[in-house]
Amino acid sequence: MTAAIKISTQGKEPKAPSAPEYAPVRWFDYSPRCRQYSFNQNPALNEYMEKRGIRWAGVDDLHLQFEAGTSCSETHLIWLPFTGRMECDVGMGYQPLNSGDLAVCPARHPHRLRLASASATGLWIHFHHTQQWKRFLPVKPGVYPGLPLGHLQGLVYSYILKENDLSKNGIGGCLHAMELILLSIDQALDDITEAKSSDFKTKVSTLEARIQATLQADWTVARLARELHMSTSNLHKTMLRHYGIKPADLITRLRINHAISRLLNTDMTLADIAEETGYSSAFAFSSAFKRKVGRSPKYFRVDNLGP
Repeated sequence: MTAAIKISTQGKEPKAPSAPEYAPVRWFDYSPRCRQYSFNQNPALNEYMEKRGIRWAGVDDLHLQFEAGTSCSETHLIWLPFTGRMECDVGMGYQPLNSGDLAVCPARHPHRLRLASASATGLWIHFHHTQQWKRFLPVKPGVYPGLPLGHLQGLVYSYILKENDLSKNGIGGCLHAMELILLSIDQALDDITEAKSSDFKTKVSTLEARIQATLQADWTVARLARELHMSTSNLHKTMLRHYGIKPADLITRLRINHAISRLLNTDMTLADIAEETGYSSAFAFSSAFKRKVGRSPKYFRVDNLGP
């Protein structure tokens, strides 16, 4: 087994710095029985990890009492429990972190971990905040359950932390195990991002139905953001990423599509259509329609239905 790293007990918990100042990860409150086994102590593995964009990686073996974290992380952190129970706080209060869960703490965010059972073990990896690991950026900080990562415990203990790893398996086995771990983490991030994308699109589809049923209501970008529990800036970026349009364009598209249906299938006046689709006047409706369709609603109706 790799020798345990001694953690300094000097100093008190630092005050939270003002963003974007980074603060080092500290062990604040822990039992002397807690141990940390660093992969970086293996020179060949340390060189490999640096090339793969990893600053530190290792396993915590925790007992009785433990709490650690930072107010502003310089790295992207993942923490995967193997045994026992932990709790993780990424700025929204402590959440349970159990075996089979993955804690994801992107850079520039706070994080704090504490022991929630008599003992626990887990894998942690700090990734450099660089272009190489930009896939962390769209991931919301938090705990993600149900990811297929249980096999990583065997890789860590069978290849990386064995005392006779280099003599029995060779450094190739150690590096191969680390590569499999990174591939698994990479896939987990894909699964998280994909699930988040699917969840967002489901929410937007539900909201679209509500807008269509109440087009005359005061639908604004600010209201869309509130309904989706997002900031307006985040909504703007997410809409562009998933749909290629701005939030305001979504509202306009739904209103204009409804207006086209009314123009072609009814004899409603422009004033009535304007009121039904949420425009303040026939003039405002005509201006918006012409910008979107390229023809005024009056001539659009004539062109398609005749005089």
